[in-house]
Amino acid sequence: MINLTQFPIYIDDDQRKAFGGQNVWRDMNLIPLKHGFSMTSFYNILMTIPLGFGLPFIVKVSLKKVMYIGLVAGLLFEMGQLLTALYAGYTFRFVDVDDVIFNFLGTLIGYLILFKLFKAIVESFITKFSLKSNSMINHIRNT
Repeated sequence: MINLTQFPIYIDDDQRKAFGGQNVWRDMNLIPLKHGFSMTSFYNILMTIPLGFGLPFIVKVSLKKVMYIGLVAGLLFEMGQLLTALYAGYTFRFVDVDDVIFNFLGTLIGYLILFKLFKAIVESFITKFSLKSNSMINHIRNT
């Protein structure tokens, strides 16, 4: 994800001249969903689905924690782009609040896919093997 959102970074005089018309602050979008939904929005969602899907395999998480991590990840990506643009003196990647929103949604979607997939697999095993009900199985069915 970092390679897609942060690199390449070109910092030389020729690049500054080529991109000199872009202003880091002027070209920033802080209005949510100003440009609607685009392929970039879709890519931002798609890019962070693995984060939400993989988190439960790394740390113990809840929905609230996944939501928090998704928000922080999106903010970090955009802050990285902002800091790079400020350092370079021009922007070649636009800082956009929509990216934060769509990164958050992608993380959430990834987590929910994992959760629903796990629940469906458990349900199919219960049905297929006629497992007897116990508290763990009932808990999974009720969530």
